[in-house]
Amino acid sequence: MSKVTSIKVPEEVVYKIDNLSKIEKIDKSLLFQEALYLGLKELAERITIEQVRKERLTISEAAEILQVTVGEMMELLVTNGYKLKLNKGLLDKSFKTALEIV
Repeated sequence: MSKVTSIKVPEEVVYKIDNLSKIEKIDKSLLFQEALYLGLKELAERITIEQVRKERLTISEAAEILQVTVGEMMELLVTNGYKLKLNKGLLDKSFKTALEIV
């Protein structure tokens, strides 16, 4: 579901949207939506990764915010240079939880 809202947009953004709209023959509002979605996705990933690094969010909480699985969140963290802090106790607990689910 979409919601109409108004925002001020820098002229350079409007210029790019206008040109891309002409080149691709796509409605400007669709381009704005796509740009907003992609930018928000990148921003949300950056913020959640930083918050996990600072131990203000757990990996599970970050995964929930990004609407990805914990495994996908762990992969995102690793690809962005985060060293997972795993220990035997944590792995045992995770394995036990996984067995209960299955």
